[in-house]
This record gives sequence, C-alpha cells and structure tokens, in this order.
Amino acid sequence: MAKAVAVRVCPRCGLPYSYIERRKNGDRVYYYAVHYSRVDGGKRKVHKCYLGPDTYEYVSRLHVREGLILKGLSDPERVLEYLDAIINYIKNIKRSHVIDPELAKQIKAKARFILKLIRELETELVAYAFEKGCSLYG
Repeated sequence: MAKAVAVRVCPRCGLPYSYIERRKNGDRVYYYAVHYSRVDGGKRKVHKCYLGPDTYEYVSRLHVREGLILKGLSDPERVLEYLDAIINYIKNIKRSHVIDPELAKQIKAKARFILKLIRELETELVAYAFEKGCSLYG
C-alpha cells in the first residue's frame, strides 16, 4: 500500500510552502510561511504569508474566564487546545451549577453537530485513502 505524502499547505493562502520563518520582535515571536516560485529566466521569487504571533496576548486577556489562549495560524493543533479550554470551561460551569438553560441547550446542539461533522469527515477520509491505495494511519 502506498504511503500518503504530507504536503505543507499554507493556512493563509492554501498553497504549498517551503518553510516557516520565525521573526522575533522584542519579546514577541511572529511567523511567516515562505513560498518559492520560479519566474521567467529561472529566478526564484519569494512570497511570504503572515501567520500571526505565537499567541494573541491582548485578545486572549478578554477570554480568561473561558481559559482560551488564542494562537496564530502557525500552530496547526491549536484547535485541540481551544477544545480543551471549552471542555474545562463547561466543567467549571457544571461544578458551579450556574448555567443558563438555553445556553446549555445550544452548547449541546453545537457539540452534536461537531460530532456529526467529524464522523462525516472520517468516512470521507477512509474512502479517499482506500481510493488512493494508502493508509490514514501510516
């Protein structure tokens, strides 16, 4: 069975990139996806997409209660940290026994919808891998 080849895709523009550039400015770190392309005459052209900082410090301060620390596009697994923060927020609400019943209902509906989307995605990925003759799990 053929192995799937990972392509580094820029989260900003969707094109493949060569590497991630890390720039430090004072105590902050900023990331850029660096794209190379060939132009007439064989010269390389460089294009950079801004991916943001490690963390968005100022806006994250507004979400302390929820435990959310917002991150830049350079962290592909940031969604897992966001979900963990939301789970912990719901656990804290549960412990305090203070929640608006309508909010609880909406959270439950959104959670069910997320699960539905994940099941659909998994089914599509398995079918795609089978069609291409490769494995999803290495």
